[in-house]
Amino acid sequence: MADTNHPLEPRRPSVPEHEQPASTESNPGHVGNPDDFEHDATVAHEQSDVNIRAIAAFVIGLFAVGLVIHVALWFLMGFYQKEAIASDPAVSPLAAPAGTLPPEPRLLTNEPAALLQLHQEEDAQLTEIDRAKQAVVGALPAREGGKPPGDSPGRAATMMDTSSGRKQ
Repeated sequence: MADTNHPLEPRRPSVPEHEQPASTESNPGHVGNPDDFEHDATVAHEQSDVNIRAIAAFVIGLFAVGLVIHVALWFLMGFYQKEAIASDPAVSPLAAPAGTLPPEPRLLTNEPAALLQLHQEEDAQLTEIDRAKQAVVGALPAREGGKPPGDSPGRAATMMDTSSGRKQ
């Protein structure tokens, strides 16, 4: 004898008779003779598919655990920050105050401009050297007729007998 309280109905009430399943292979939920089951046309779905209370409890629990984790991490980060501040070394009294530039040489931030400035400074120095040379040359006595001098005293000394045998 078939179970009369079976949750699956042997026939579908909204389907015409000629489209009803004819065998147990086409309707695996149907076992036995279809006439052995009593139809209840008002039952069309399962009443206990989803437990809303369990899902709601899970979601509320998930939010509660997330809130607890966030609060715990907030306190933990505050603790770590206090520990980091406490473990920082004290500033030396010899340390330079904030905002002072480091000692020379510093890194170049605009190398082309620094190179141009260096060239300008070198050109200014070379111009001053040229002026000094011209001033010295103008102050020297000029040679007569522009002829080179004869024997210089150093050259004459090398021609003497006291030259240790050196000859020009």
